[in-house]
Amino acid sequence: MSVESMTAGRVMSRVLVAVKPDESPLMAWELMRRAGVHHLPVVAGRHVLGILTREELAASWSGGPQEQSIRPVRELLGRERMPRVGLDMRLDRVAAVMLDAGVDAV
Repeated sequence: MSVESMTAGRVMSRVLVAVKPDESPLMAWELMRRAGVHHLPVVAGRHVLGILTREELAASWSGGPQEQSIRPVRELLGRERMPRVGLDMRLDRVAAVMLDAGVDAV
């Protein structure tokens, strides 16, 4: 299969590490650390509410572990909608969507 014909479904992560909107930033940080990921989808049931990045999480960090364990990660999600792509979308289109939205994950 050529790169030109590859789709999102062929290259996407198969194991999803995610966090619920009521979980704490402390839990989100620990999940990212243990899984070795830089993006963490925030999900409610089967709905993706947004993607939390390691950079956003670090930038929002204030106080110690106690403060980080009591607020929900939903408060850290931006108001802008994250782009979504289908499994059958070709990688060149996925890249264009990401560039247009200024994001590094879909």
